[in-house]
Amino acid sequence: MNIKMNKVDQRRQFLKDKAYSLYKKISSVFNLTSVDLMNNFLFFIFGYMIYSLISNQISNSSFITAHILSWDSYVYMCGVSLFLNGMDPYDYIVLRDCLPDNWNFYFNMPASVIYLYLPFAKLTNFQWLFIINSINFFLLITLFVKLIKKFDFKKYVIPTILIYLFFILNTFDGAITVAIYSGNMGLPIALIGLIFLIDYVEEKNNRFLYFILIAALLKPIYICFTAAILLKERNIKKFIIKLTYILTGVIGLYGLLYIIDPINFNGFINNTSYLTNSIDLGFGFISITKEFMDFFRIHYENLSILTFVGSVACIIHIFMIYFLTKNFKITSLEKTIMISLATMLFFPRIKVYDALFVIPIISYLPFYFYLTFNSKLSSIKSKISDNIYLIQERIHLMVVILIIYPLFIYNRWEPYHFTFIIIFSLYLFIYSIKVKNEILHKE
Repeated sequence: MNIKMNKVDQRRQFLKDKAYSLYKKISSVFNLTSVDLMNNFLFFIFGYMIYSLISNQISNSSFITAHILSWDSYVYMCGVSLFLNGMDPYDYIVLRDCLPDNWNFYFNMPASVIYLYLPFAKLTNFQWLFIINSINFFLLITLFVKLIKKFDFKKYVIPTILIYLFFILNTFDGAITVAIYSGNMGLPIALIGLIFLIDYVEEKNNRFLYFILIAALLKPIYICFTAAILLKERNIKKFIIKLTYILTGVIGLYGLLYIIDPINFNGFINNTSYLTNSIDLGFGFISITKEFMDFFRIHYENLSILTFVGSVACIIHIFMIYFLTKNFKITSLEKTIMISLATMLFFPRIKVYDALFVIPIISYLPFYFYLTFNSKLSSIKSKISDNIYLIQERIHLMVVILIIYPLFIYNRWEPYHFTFIIIFSLYLFIYSIKVKNEILHKE
């Protein structure tokens, strides 16, 4: 009888210890105040709000029913089909007749995209979509495995990974779902770009440079990935040399496309001109420029003005980041985080599928900041003040708010405020690196 009572007491004590440990852990993570009970209370209130908002979005969402799976893939399929049948894929009217329900889409990619998809021309729609989505999921899994191996999650690996995946699914208001569902070729390009960037930063290989060349041949805007070279090399001379090689290669390949097929090349140029004046600005510095001018009622003749101003802002910003950070002492993981965020902001026009280049990075930042400034295992924690209101000890909560705040506001397709999530994430990260350098590398 005594043995049974002892076992019961031991279990009871074990559960009490576990509950108390969880109670303290929640308070240390959700550390808004210096009172453990208050932190736990606020955490559960916050958790309930998030649960209610997500449940409401799921129950009221009509996105899946309102859109055809991989709708952008149909543009590629129709482009290839029209090309093989001797018709003009760049003819807006002809393309509409091919698309389901006469969608109002343009084929605004170079002929290289047609050549890329030619091997799939004889496939049925189901086979085509199966292959495209299989490739996308393979790349997603490959990237996540690669990142999780590099991320320092310390203890509680499984719960931490689950929370990390939750952040990924909710960054930019669930943009990853839209990106996967769209079937746009920008999704695999963004994923491959981040995979190659990691190896490039760690100096394992230079595949990232060749990737830029190929990606820019499929969509000219991907030349913006060259911003990563500037931040990685930390040497303007080396950057200019590599940029010159890449630009020469891209111009040469586009020249070859013109020689091979001048008619379709001209069609591509004409449709690109349409895209420049399209109201679909995505997010990035162009959309911020538009919001700024509209707010202050500044008149502009056409959307090309916004493209010019937004592009200039991108160039100024990337060089500002370069000069701000070129003397920082950082790890390869920290360099990857910084380069990924800053490079994305070099894109004047960002679409949700492009954002996969930064979504896995932004989703990791709460863990990075917590492990850097709050973890007992951190080399910095013991060297900073015990002041409970230090901003460094709250940065992880700031990034959590950045990730989930779109849930609290109105729905808007690719809103310009997504740009601010990237901007604030980048500058919070730069601030943390600056603090870390000052603490660890004092003279």
